Amino acid sequence: MRAPLGLALASLSIAVLLAGCTSLGGDDDSGLSGGDGASSGDGGGDDSGGADDGGGDDGGDDGAAGDPISGIYHVNSSMDLTSTPLADDLVPSTVATLNELASRPAGTLIDLLESANVPILDQLLGLLGDLLLDPFAQFVDEFVVERVVDGLPLRDQLFLLANDVVVLVTQFELLSQLELAGLDEGGGSISATHKLSGISLPFRGQDILVDTPELIDEITIADGVSCSVSLGTTEGSLQVGAHEFGLPLGGLALNALDQVIALRQTLGDLFNCPALAQEVSSRCLTPLLCIGNREEIEQFCEAGLDQAVAQIESRISAALNLVQIRFEAGDALLRDTDGQADGLIDLLDQGNWDASISVNGIDVPFFAAFDGLRVEPAGP
Repeated sequence: MRAPLGLALASLSIAVLLAGCTSLGGDDDSGLSGGDGASSGDGGGDDSGGADDGGGDDGGDDGAAGDPISGIYHVNSSMDLTSTPLADDLVPSTVATLNELASRPAGTLIDLLESANVPILDQLLGLLGDLLLDPFAQFVDEFVVERVVDGLPLRDQLFLLANDVVVLVTQFELLSQLELAGLDEGGGSISATHKLSGISLPFRGQDILVDTPELIDEITIADGVSCSVSLGTTEGSLQVGAHEFGLPLGGLALNALDQVIALRQTLGDLFNCPALAQEVSSRCLTPLLCIGNREEIEQFCEAGLDQAVAQIESRISAALNLVQIRFEAGDALLRDTDGQADGLIDLLDQGNWDASISVNGIDVPFFAAFDGLRVEPAGP
């Protein structure tokens, strides 16, 4: 039985740096390109000079409310790192522990406890003695081979779990909020504020939001980012230049493991250490020579699974911590899609990031799709 979703949110720190965007001249002079409306209040001749009703600041605010581009957009950027060298190093080391638990469970648990100097191992081995050590390991392996969980052999469940972990650490969506201000007098430039708001994970056919309120509080918000647009009557284009997210992907991935998989609880459910201990301790070589030591075997199993999870988390953290993702350039279509013919852009559509990921100082290019939906108009 798959463990229920847990929520164990670590305090993560993401430094967000947004550089200026590439310049793209807005050469469309149709009704939506609107250099007049963005800079002169309501856009009519009565506003000439901007002196009416308190001066330029009020006029600019009124204009932003009806500007075709201004507003807050929720942006989803799909990240797939499976084809990068990061995955080449990360995936084998991450799944190795789970694969080893499936192929040689007793030996793997012993190795994990020995490496961590966990006292229960020496205590159990001392109780068993040399004569019972090999039979003990054999009986543990037999339990794992014969155990069926939710209609699947335990070993197959472990292989599926390894695949789930790989997906969580290499495929995700960055969720961000992009606030676009009104067009300037030239009609082709805008300023923006951009902040990251979390991640979404595709897991077994579902999109699971990893809620990270502590993360959001610690994000650096970039203000005054300049970008360029070109607009027609119902659509246009947006081009974005280079910016960087210094992402602690290791922390994000561990957060995902806690919330989506609850890795330690899941392993506990799969192995069922009390049942394993009961079965193995009851096995005998002769009527007078039995394994025994049920309580110590259960502690051995539980402590071994603790170390398995610690090893997986350590490898993920080491491989992904402070990986730099750089968006070299981005472009998207701007669309008025709400059917109200109000002249306001509602959708950032078919966006593409030309990006790179820096791993151990080596930049590797990759591409990511994004889209954005207007959720509210820009504030005054």
